[in-house]
Amino acid sequence: QAFTVMEHAAVCLQQQQQQQQQQQQQGGCSELKRARIKRKKKRKLAKKKAARTTAKQQQQPLPQIVEGAGTAGPANAEEVVEYIALPPEGLVDAPAFEDFVQIFRKFGVAVDAPAKAAAEAPKKDERKPGKLSKRERKLQNRESVSMLKKLVKRPDLVEPEDVTVSDPGFVVYLKSYRNTVPVPGHWRWRKKFLHGKRAAERPPFRLPSFIEATGVPAQRLEGRAADDQKRAGQRRRERMRPKFGPQMNYQTLHDAFFVHQRKPPLSKHGELYYDGKHFDDAMKRHRPGVLSLELQVCV
Repeated sequence: QAFTVMEHAAVCLQQQQQQQQQQQQQGGCSELKRARIKRKKKRKLAKKKAARTTAKQQQQPLPQIVEGAGTAGPANAEEVVEYIALPPEGLVDAPAFEDFVQIFRKFGVAVDAPAKAAAEAPKKDERKPGKLSKRERKLQNRESVSMLKKLVKRPDLVEPEDVTVSDPGFVVYLKSYRNTVPVPGHWRWRKKFLHGKRAAERPPFRLPSFIEATGVPAQRLEGRAADDQKRAGQRRRERMRPKFGPQMNYQTLHDAFFVHQRKPPLSKHGELYYDGKHFDDAMKRHRPGVLSLELQVCV
């Protein structure tokens, strides 16, 4: 009985300790929640204060200009005088003044008077004779192709589209830079790339000259002609028991691939294939020389 009483007492102590731990944990969680709520309240209050200050600043009237404030001081000490600079004379009537209106406004220059007058004036389709539109001003300030060719070092690289960019000299400089790959020219075409080669017939494949010199193509043709004359039974037997073809001289094959082989014509760095490029490559091989009498008559 004494042992059971001791066990019961130990169990009760454990339960009390567990209850105390749970209460402590709950109390800690509640304290964390309270701290979070306080932080949220502080943030809300700070936001409200900032909104009130911005609203007050917006509601305050702008200070008026007081004429003659430079010679005589303000009548009351509480009045605040803000001096607004005027644009230089002759700029308001200039055609390029409209492009710099926003810059003048940012630095406090009074440029609203001409804008208001233009807004109050009745809108008409007919423009003033001296006023130009934005597109016309762009075209007027744009350099010509001939002028750009005079300014750059490589006039052969100048294209009509280079004049339309913001800095045409830099574009031509990038084109003339070493190892520069040009943009393919078919972007300005209305038809699709290689659209003209759809109807053209492809010529049959032809082996290179150094392989044809070995005599292998002629032997293959002779073998095909002999196979056409054979019967189906003979062909079946040859498939089951194949025979070696004509013996080839390995020295001729070696010389064909390692002595007589030549590199095919390849495009240069940055070149792109276009319609009729193979005709241009063929014309590059010809060199000018003496014209015969018959050719002179034909020309």
